[in-house]
Parts: sequence; C-alpha cells; structure tokens
Amino acid sequence: MKREKLFFSCKYIFMQYEDISEKRKELLMLVLLLIISSYFLFHKLPDEMGDDAVSWSNSAMWINDAHASGRPVLEILQDAINSPGGKTSFSVDAFYITGMATPLWTIVLAAAQKIIGNSAFWTLFLSTFFGFLTIIAVYFTGREFYSKEVGFLSGIVLLSMLLFALISRSGSGFYTLQTFFFVLTVFFFLKAHRDKKKNYLLLSGISIAILFFNGYPTGFIILPVLILYIFVNFVRSFRDPRIFRFSSKNYLLAGTIFVVFFVTLIDLYSLYSNLDSRMVFSSMYETRINSYLGGYIPPDTMESKLKIASRLFTNVFLQEPAADSLNGAHIQLKIIRHPIISPFVSVPFFIGLVCMVKRKNFADILFIGWIGLSLLIFTFFSNSSPRTLFFTTPVIAIIAANGIIYIINWLSLQNNNKWLKKWISFSIVLGIALNAYYIQDEMFNYFYGTMGGNINRFYGMSEAASYINKNSEPEKIEVVLGDRLLTPYDAFYFYTYGKPYSVLYWWDDLLYKKLGGRDNAVNKLYSWETQVLSEKEKIYYLFSVGSRYNEIPGWNLWQQVEWSEFKELHPDLQPVRTIFFPNSIPALQLYEVNRSTPRNNHITIDVQDKSDFIIQSASDGYVNFIKIKGAASNLTILGEIRNFTLPIDILPGMEVSITYNENSRILFEPLFLNKSYKNEIYREENIYLKDNIGWVGLNGTSGYVVYELKSPYQIERLSIRSNPRVFNDIEKRNSVSLYYSTDNKKFVRVYEIKSDGTGNWAVYRDPITGAAFNDGIYERESYNIIRPKSSMVYIMFAFEGSPGEAQLWSPDSQHSLMFDAKMDTSDESKLKLKKGLNRFKVRTGTNATVKLTIAADIDILLINSG
Repeated sequence: MKREKLFFSCKYIFMQYEDISEKRKELLMLVLLLIISSYFLFHKLPDEMGDDAVSWSNSAMWINDAHASGRPVLEILQDAINSPGGKTSFSVDAFYITGMATPLWTIVLAAAQKIIGNSAFWTLFLSTFFGFLTIIAVYFTGREFYSKEVGFLSGIVLLSMLLFALISRSGSGFYTLQTFFFVLTVFFFLKAHRDKKKNYLLLSGISIAILFFNGYPTGFIILPVLILYIFVNFVRSFRDPRIFRFSSKNYLLAGTIFVVFFVTLIDLYSLYSNLDSRMVFSSMYETRINSYLGGYIPPDTMESKLKIASRLFTNVFLQEPAADSLNGAHIQLKIIRHPIISPFVSVPFFIGLVCMVKRKNFADILFIGWIGLSLLIFTFFSNSSPRTLFFTTPVIAIIAANGIIYIINWLSLQNNNKWLKKWISFSIVLGIALNAYYIQDEMFNYFYGTMGGNINRFYGMSEAASYINKNSEPEKIEVVLGDRLLTPYDAFYFYTYGKPYSVLYWWDDLLYKKLGGRDNAVNKLYSWETQVLSEKEKIYYLFSVGSRYNEIPGWNLWQQVEWSEFKELHPDLQPVRTIFFPNSIPALQLYEVNRSTPRNNHITIDVQDKSDFIIQSASDGYVNFIKIKGAASNLTILGEIRNFTLPIDILPGMEVSITYNENSRILFEPLFLNKSYKNEIYREENIYLKDNIGWVGLNGTSGYVVYELKSPYQIERLSIRSNPRVFNDIEKRNSVSLYYSTDNKKFVRVYEIKSDGTGNWAVYRDPITGAAFNDGIYERESYNIIRPKSSMVYIMFAFEGSPGEAQLWSPDSQHSLMFDAKMDTSDESKLKLKKGLNRFKVRTGTNATVKLTIAADIDILLINSG
C-alpha cells in the first residue's frame, strides 16, 4: 500500500514537473518571439514619416484644436486651407478620408499629441507598436486553436514578410490598428465557439465595433467572414450534432452590442471634434465602403477577372511588380522584386491550406473563409492594391505555420526516430529564422541603406520647421519652401503647430508669379528681398539637396527644382542648418537672409559685337560670376588685366552662367514661341512644330527631333524637364520617347510614354529600373537627371503614331522644355578688378544683342557702355 502511494505521488510530481516544463517552453517561445519582434520592428526606426502619417497627424491636431477652442473642426480646417500654401496641401475631401472616415487612428494620434506633442518619432512608434501587438495576437491565436508551436511559427513567419514589416514601420497606423483588431476579433469569436462561452462572443462584438471605428475598408470584411463561418457551422451542425453553435438570440445580442458600441464611439468622437456624427457616418460610407467595395466593378469578362487574379497571385506569392511597388506617396519605401510574403513561406502556405481544407475543424473553416473571401473580394469586386492586402498577412502566417508543422510530422513518421524529428523541426525553424533575418537584413541594408530608411519626401521637415518655429515669430519672417513636393507645406504646417507663417514656393509662387520668370531673376530677387526685409526681420529659404527616390530617376516628384538664382545672389551664404540622412547624405539646407546678409552686386548690360563698358570698383577684387544670354559665338571679354573666353556657340534660347565653382551651368530652353526655333534644332525628321502651344506633329508614322548641347567643360549632370503628352490617338498607338547620346551615334533611352487616347499616359516606362506607371501623375511633367560626363550631349525626342501629335511643353501650366547642364569651372581664372575704373571690351561673334551679367562681392557700378 505504501509502495502504491509512493508510486502515485511520484507520478503526480512527475506530471506536475512536465506541466511546469511545458509552461517554461511556452514562456521561452513567447519571450524569444518578443525579442525577435522587437528587434525587427523597432531596430533603426526611421526618423521621419510618409504622407499618410503627416495627413493623419494634421487631422489629429485639428480635432484637438476644435476640442480646446470649442469651434467646429471644419472651420479650423478651412483656416488651414486659407493659410499661405494651404490650398496646395489641404482639402475638405482629404479630411473626410482621414479625420472623418478613419477616426480611430486620428484619435490615437490626437491623444499622443496631447501627452507628448507633435512628433514624427512617436507617430512611427505607435504604428510599429500596433504591428508588434498584432504579432502577439497572432501568437496567442495560433497557440490557442492549434498548438504553441503553431503560435510561435505564425509570429516568426509574419515577421518574415516585407509587407508587414515595412507598413508597420511607416507611420500609417490605421493599417496595423485594423489588422490587430481583426486578429483580436477572430480570437474572441473562435474562443467563444470552442469554449461555448457567450462572454467571448460579446467581446468579439465590441472588437468589431472598434475595427469598424478605425474605418479602413479592409476591416469591414470581418462581417462577411464571420457570417460565412456561422452559415457553414449551421449547415454542418445538422450533420454532426456535436458541432456547437450559439442561438440566434446570442448572435443578435452580439450584433446589437457591436452596433451600440460603434455608434457610441462615433458620437463620442463627434462630440470631441465638434463634428456632426451624421457627417462621420456618411463620409465613412462614401470614402471607405462605397468607393472601395461598392463603386468599382471591373469589366464583366472572365479575361479581365483572370488578369486581376493573376496580378494578385503574383503580388502575394511570386514577385512584387515595379508598377505595384509600395512607393512613398503613402510610406517611405518600395517593395520591388520581392513577393508580399517571403518565398520560403509560399510552399508551407499551400500545404497548410490543403491540410485545413481536408481537416475542416472549427478554426480551419474561419481561416479558410478569411483568406478566401479577402482574395475574392479584392479580385472581383474591388480594385486591389498590394497595401490593402496587409490585413491578410496574419492568416497567411497561421496557415503557413500549420503547413510547416504538417511537414515536420509527416517527415518524422517516415522514420520513427525522435532525434530526426527534433533535427528536422530545428532545421525548419532555423530556416525560417534565417529567411526572416535575410529579408529584414535586406530591408535594413538595401531599402534603408540608400537613404538610411528615410527616402521619403518629408525627411527633415520636422527639424527644419522646428528650427524656424523656435527662432522666429510668424509675423516677422517670410518663408520660402524650395519644392512643392520635397519640402511640402502640410509637413511644415504640422511641425510649426499650424502657426500662420507667410509661405511661398520657390518655383511657383516666387520665381514665376512674383518675379515674372527666370529672365533677369537674380536682380528681381535682390529687389524682392530688399522690399520684404524693409518690413520683416528675416527670410528663411528651405531647399532640398540631393535626390530622393534615387532609384527612380525621372520625376520632378523625386527631385528639387533648380534654385540657381538664389545661389547666384548669395554665392557664399552658408546654411544655418543642414539636415542629414542617417548615412550622412545631406537632405535639406535651411538658409537665413536678413538685412545685413552679403549679396553679390550684379550689373546687367545689353552688348553687341565690339561693345565696351566701364565698371567702377570700390576696391581690388575679382568678378565671381558671369552670365551670357543670347546668340553668341566664342564670346570674349577683354579686360585690362585678364581676359575671359567662352569657346562655344550660344543659341538664342541658351543662358550660360560661370560661377567659378561646381555650380556653373548651361540653361537651354528652346524658343518654341520664336520663329527662329528651327535654328536651335540640331537634326529633325518627319516633324513639324505648332510653335504657339509647344505641339509636335508627324508627317509620317514616326519622326524625331534632336538638340545638341555643347560645352567647353565636362557636363557633370544634365537635368531635362519636359511635359510629354500625346493626342489624337484613336488607336492608342502614339508614343514619345526621350534618348540621349554623347557621340550622336549610340542613344540611351531615358523614358517611353504611350498614349491612352485622351491626352494622358497609358504607360510611363523607366528603362533604368523597369518601373512602369499607368497614370500621368503631377500633370505629366517629367524631370530627368542624367550624368553624361562629357562635353557633348545630344538629346532626342522620338515620336511614333498615326496620326501623331505630341506636346513637349505647356505654356499655360508653365511647364518648360528645359535642359540644365551643370559644370565645374573651379579651375577657370577670374576677371580681375582694380580699385577705380575698369574698362572692358566684348566680342560676341554675331550681330545679335547679348545680355551680359557680371557680379562681384564688392561694390561695383556700371559707368557707361557702348
């Protein structure tokens, strides 16, 4: 008897020990998953956000202002729209999408701003944190309804997906929020049916309400998924009485809780924001439900449906096409040449899917419905894009984890060897971990390596705007933002807390509207600065330096517009703040100009061949800038001490600037409005020009026009701005392509544009990256950068089509055809000035009048010219 008691006591202790051992294993798995997740998600978190994050952050700021002031939020939004620069960045429609139609993420950011302040880091952190919570939720879902191994593997597999990692870290937290609550809803719903507990069913109703409150359209798919599960369960219960289902009253009660909780959240949000709750409901329906799930019906042909399905399959399992890349309008980075899920996961996913279809337990049915309905709806009933598939990553991970466990079990059964099973298990887990590490390492070193993970157009705006905010008062300064896209007003507005700064854009507002274009712009800029500084203390100029998205050269979306006029006026001015990418590449430069800021003194003279002029100089010095505009051949300036010669032919539409450093340039804008435009064309075939509107017509089915750019110095960089469009293309065959050559023999294509028949683009193809875009974004203007490293460049525009009509520039929209060549003239000898009178003679080599500008950083005065 004592032996039996001792035996059962030992057995009980051993069972307890086994139980403790299993819990330790489970805890170890969870801790390991948390450590790996924390590293992959929070390591090298970007410093700046994509425009989704800026847009939602501004909406959060407006609703906080509305709550604090008691004013309707739409009035505050209208103030922002009316602010200088606001019309280019803000609209009521945009606020409908962010502040009204997606309120959960907006209110989360509003709370963070109340506690922490306006911070890019915390916006990114919160977005990433909800991605982190999603991994935990996926772990517990896999563990609860399958095994702890499935839970652990599900989390690891989810981490190995580039789509999940990149979007989680983008600052677009509405993605991670809706995915987290999607998984949480599934967890509560399945647990309710397995444990037969109504409380979990009611919790799932609350979770659905929060998911709907987030407002992002993919979250609404939870209802058809759950309804399908209830229906299948109902049918199966007739065959198998053991299958549990709740009564209709319980489902109705959960639905009622969902509706009441959802309406309550909307009402509370509306009260806080001083909004009409009906507007929130209607905007959520129109912009999030109807536009995504109701307004798009693809052509009713099986061929078109199969094309969509094929594209979707390719995106998810094979390779992410460049045209579908997750580029930076919404997040920082791109996924090109990679599938949405890692290649290692694709095979286990399909094996796991087959296993689930055969097994059909209560959890399998819901997960099959989740992935099946999601792909079906976004294939046949909605226009899908890769980022909308983000909410499918958890179910793909869970199904793939089941597939991996099946593979392990199947292999172990082939040879009844426990050690073999352990080694196989270990090898698969190690393979997934290494794959995840490879994918994430590639992300950190490839995607993030180029610009330190910050190749989005908002980088540095927080630091620049904060500097201006701390060192000035809005009414006492003028702000000039260099580029509408790379230094955008909405980010400036956010980081200065919506203060009413007077803001101009360099190219659109200042250079063209206030100064009247680039002709004599430096002198006009001098006068404008003088006038502004007579009333204000400072002018801040914020320019982007270097390129963004440097893997897609070609768009003005990725490049800062030229700001040479500023550098000509302030050649020695140093920025008060240079903002660098983490890899030490400069991103932005902030300049401060006040009444005491040194400026180049400019003299502009109209000269002809054999003209002379006299300059009076206040002291000894040098000419540090020469600009020639107009037709000339081997122009020479003869000085009393030193001469200057430019040994090239300058065309009427050319402007040559010598800065005696790396910023010298030849600016060539072909004169379409001038009858002598043909004199500037180097070679042409089968074309005619409609010189009043910049159109090019074809005398046949193909033709081309070639421009020659000749320099006495090596051209380091050539910017080509064009506005290519194609017209009258009934058969959609017209195209225009840009090529360049350094020897007039071998031409390299820069872009190809095909027509859609209505004056827009069907395809823009960038041969450098293979990227193809199917819309004419940003008014179809293209801004291409090439680096010829040659003193000769030939630029060819080739046209095809019948009948063929194209456009290379648009005078109404101020889109120029412009070639801007940068040269280094650091070794050139400067013209010398002595104190007193300096006589110069000019030889232009032509009969035309040439506009000559000379500048020095000492006081100079034109005495006479003739």
